[in-house]
Amino acid sequence: FRQCGRKKKGSLYQGLSNREFNVFPGSYLHGRGGAWIMGGSFIETSRLFALSAANIEPDWLEKSCTELCSYSWSNVRYHKKSGRVMADETVALQGLIIASSRMVNFPRRNKKNIPAARQVFISEALVEQQLSGRFRFLMKNLTLLRKWQENEHKLRRRDIVIDEAALFDFYDARLPADIYDRSSLRSYIKRQGDSELCLAEADILQRLPDEKSLLDFPPHLPDPHQSISLTYHFEPGTAEDGVTASIPEHLIETTPPELFDWLVPGLIGEKTTFLIKGLPKRLRKQLIPVSDTVALLLDSLDMYRGNFLQQLSAAIFKRHKINIRREEWPQSLPPHLIMHLQVVDSSGKVLMKGDDFSALLSQSRSNPEDGPLLLNPRDQALVDSLPNRIFSSWDFNSYPERIPTHASGGMIGGYLFRGIKPVPEKMGVMLHYFPNKEEADSTSRAGLSFLLRQQCKEKFKQLEKYCKVALSGPSALWLTKFTGGSAHTREAILNFIVESFMRDASQPLFTQENYDFLVSRMEHGNLVDAGRTIIDTILSRLRQRRETADLIDKYEQLAKQSRSYDETLYNDLYFQLEAILPADFLDHFSVADLEGSGRHLKSLPIRCERAYHNPHKDLEKRQKFIIYQHNLERFKEKFRELSPDCQAKIDNYKQMVAELRISLFAPEIKTLISVSEKKLARAWEELISEC
Repeated sequence: FRQCGRKKKGSLYQGLSNREFNVFPGSYLHGRGGAWIMGGSFIETSRLFALSAANIEPDWLEKSCTELCSYSWSNVRYHKKSGRVMADETVALQGLIIASSRMVNFPRRNKKNIPAARQVFISEALVEQQLSGRFRFLMKNLTLLRKWQENEHKLRRRDIVIDEAALFDFYDARLPADIYDRSSLRSYIKRQGDSELCLAEADILQRLPDEKSLLDFPPHLPDPHQSISLTYHFEPGTAEDGVTASIPEHLIETTPPELFDWLVPGLIGEKTTFLIKGLPKRLRKQLIPVSDTVALLLDSLDMYRGNFLQQLSAAIFKRHKINIRREEWPQSLPPHLIMHLQVVDSSGKVLMKGDDFSALLSQSRSNPEDGPLLLNPRDQALVDSLPNRIFSSWDFNSYPERIPTHASGGMIGGYLFRGIKPVPEKMGVMLHYFPNKEEADSTSRAGLSFLLRQQCKEKFKQLEKYCKVALSGPSALWLTKFTGGSAHTREAILNFIVESFMRDASQPLFTQENYDFLVSRMEHGNLVDAGRTIIDTILSRLRQRRETADLIDKYEQLAKQSRSYDETLYNDLYFQLEAILPADFLDHFSVADLEGSGRHLKSLPIRCERAYHNPHKDLEKRQKFIIYQHNLERFKEKFRELSPDCQAKIDNYKQMVAELRISLFAPEIKTLISVSEKKLARAWEELISEC
C-alpha cells in the first residue's frame, strides 16, 4: 500500500508518508493516469519515478486496508427525515485522504461515538423538537411548554420556564445510554412506556406566576369584540414585539379603531406611565410620583370605552385640574405599547398587517396593486339580477349581508355590503350591494323609511292630505323655497315622521326584527295622531321663524332711519335665526330638537327689541359671548371624524352655549339647565383635553 498515490497535478502523485513520485515518462500511464494509481516498481534518479503503474479505485484501497485506515468525523447533526444522528466522515491512510465529507450514521460507525450521538439526539431531536413521527410524550411536553412560554410572552419575562440546558438534563437523566436515534427511542418506549419522559409543571417552572396577572392578558378582546383574538410576542427591539390583534376580515368595517388604543389591562399601566413621563416638564412635575398617579388614574378609566387618550386627559383634568392638549402627549410609542393589527380570513390566513387601522381599512376596501376586484361568477349573477327586482316588503334574508370581491390570484380583496335604496317611481325598494358599509347603511336608512311608508300606505295618505293643507299658508313658503317646492316639502315632512319612529329602534337598524317592530308599532299605534302633532309643531316653528324674521327686518329698517344701524348686530341676529332653525332642519333634527327650538326662537325677538333701544349693551354681551361661538366653529369641520363620546360632549357644550345665549339676552325665558360662564369654561377645558 506504500506504493499507492493520489494525483496532485499532471503526472505528479502524493504517496504515503508524505512521499511524492512521478509516473516514468516511458510508462503507458504517463500523462494518462487516473486519480489514484499503484506503482509496481520504482527508480530514483533526481526524482522518484514509478516505472510500471496501474489505475486503482479508492474504495478498493479502503476495503483492502481497513485496519490501517484512520477515521474522523465532523459536522455531527440530527437528520430529521431519517431520524438518525449523521456526520461527515473522513478516511485517511497514513495522512493520505482516501474519502472526505461522506455522510454516515455517526453512532453506528463506532461504538465510541454513541455518547456524543446521544447528546446530539437529545439536544436537537427532543429539546429543539425536530423529532418527527407521533410520540405522545413529546406532544404532551410541547403543549405544556408552549402554554407556559406563551405566558412568558404575555408577562414579558424570561424567568418562568426552564431553559434548554435544564430540559436537556431532564431527558439525559431518564433516557438509557443506548438511546441515540429515533429507532432506538421507539424500541425503548415499546419496552418501557413513555411515562418517565412526560414533563410535569414542577419540572419546567422556575417560579409560578400570579394567576391574577395572567388574567390581565386575555386571549381575545372583551364582548362584543371577542371574535378579535390576541397573540403575544416578547422580543424587545423588533417590530413584532407586543400584542397582535387578529381581526376577521368581515369585522373590519364595523370595528371601532379606538378599541386598539387600550391594548390589554396588563399593559395599559405601562403605557400610561410612558405617556405621563413623556409630557413636558411643566406638566409632568405636577403628576409625581408617577407610579401613584397612574394607579389612581387607572381606577377611574373605563377600559375599551371610547378613546384612551381622551379618557386619560379627562381623568387628569378631573383629579389634578391640569389641561393637557393632544399635541402635548408623546407622539411615538415603543412597539410593545402599540397594538399590532392583522386582518385574517376564515381559515386564519393573514391577508394584511400593520399598525395603522385606517390604512388597513382603506386597503381592505380597495387594493389597486392587485388589479381590479372581481366577483365570482355566482355572486356576479346575483348582483346582475337585482336591478330587475323591486321589493315592497321585507324579503331580504335569503341574500347575503356581504359578498367578497377577489383580486388576481383569487385572494379576497374586499367586500360589497347589502343595502336597499328607494325607487319611488316603482313603489318599492331595490336591493343593492355597496362598496363600503357606511354608504350601505346611509342608503338603507332612506330605503327602510320608504318601505315602512309603503306598509302603512293608508295612514300616510291621511297625513299627506293633512300636510298639504298645513303647507298652504304663508309660513311654509320659506321652507318650500329651500326644499324645491311643496311636493318635496311634504315628502321631507313624512320622512321626518318615519324617522321619529326609527330613532327608537335598536341597532343595527337594517334587520328583520327592527322592520317587524316598526311596522307593528305604526300599524297598531297612534301613527296618524303622532304625525299630525309633529306637522303642527313644524308649522308652529315655521310661523315663529317667519314672525321673528319679519321683526328683525322691521327693527333693521328703523335703525337705518334713526342712524343707529349696526350691520354686525343684524348680521348676528340673522345668523342666530338660521342656526336655530336651518333650512335643512328636517334632515337632522329630532322631534325633541324641533320642540326645543321654540324657546330659542322666542328669545330672538326679545333680544332684537332690546338691542334696538340699547345697542351698546347688546354689543357688550355679544363680545362676551362671541368666544363661545368661535369655540364651536373649531370643531365644526372635524365633528364627524370624532368618536361618539366626543360628539356627545360637543353637543352638550353646544346646548350650554345656546342656554347661555338665552340667559344673557333674554333672561326672562328660564334656562333648561344651570349654566354660567364659569361652567362653560370648565366644560371647554374638558372638551379640548379629551378631543
